[in-house]
Amino acid sequence: EDLTEFDAEGNALPPKRMYDMDGNEIEPEEEELITESETTLTEVDYGLLLLFMGQFLLIGSFDDTGVPQAFFAFTMGDCADQ
Repeated sequence: EDLTEFDAEGNALPPKRMYDMDGNEIEPEEEELITESETTLTEVDYGLLLLFMGQFLLIGSFDDTGVPQAFFAFTMGDCADQ
């Protein structure tokens, strides 16, 4: 793979070199191929996802107790049955 860069006139530029604080040249690392799915997974807010999952479990469990149905039947009377 040719990584040669060119200036505005089309002349080849020397390869870029990086140096540490002591002036020693740092060898470039191999570039890892990063897929779109790997990039997307790093952007997921897992804490927020866990919060929503917990809310759905909590609301579903609360609904199974029958308390919300009893509350609406008590407050709305016959309208709650419709």
